[in-house]
Amino acid sequence: MNLSLLFFKPTEFFVDEKTLIKSRDFHWILFLTCTAPSIALLAQKVILETAGRVPQPQNFVPLFDWLLFSLQITLTVGVTYLSVYYIGSWWTNRRIDWSTDQRFDEEKGKIINVYITFISSILVSIVQFVTTVLGTFLSIDQFIQSFIIIPFFVVISIGSSIYSYLVVKELFSTRKTEALLWFVILPVIFFVFLALLWVFFLTLLRSRMTS
Repeated sequence: MNLSLLFFKPTEFFVDEKTLIKSRDFHWILFLTCTAPSIALLAQKVILETAGRVPQPQNFVPLFDWLLFSLQITLTVGVTYLSVYYIGSWWTNRRIDWSTDQRFDEEKGKIINVYITFISSILVSIVQFVTTVLGTFLSIDQFIQSFIIIPFFVVISIGSSIYSYLVVKELFSTRKTEALLWFVILPVIFFVFLALLWVFFLTLLRSRMTS
């Protein structure tokens, strides 16, 4: 499997869905998609603790703290797997169904969802990691770091939506208006809403901590 096609010639990459889903690479991609957020969390915790930027309670027990963190990592991987492989794939297939009159193999929708989520997941994890590293060494406040991530999240999400639309448009006989609505317009509105909600809660939390 030539993964470079995923980035530069996606329509060629997704042509043979049966080969893709049976490929060993598919399972590795799914694994990386599910673990990337957890790896970013782990790296963030190690960097912050090494730099001494994690406040520790008086009766702090490192072993207990890492056991709780391991549980958090496990839950994150599990939730990500369910979200990507089942819920996300189901939602992708429904949007394809609402955008075309033709019958299609739902395995193709699952493959499209997994690989596109893989790209987004890796990019967001890289941004989170780089922001944490720079923020730690430049002594940037963690709230500011969170604000910095938001525009990257929005850009990556919008790019992912447009990418999905272009792939679906090429692989299926879609109705342009419906495809644009379900794969670009509504997702972009949703991601912008999430970003604004994120800003609101960060601002609220910051104001309460400083008051």
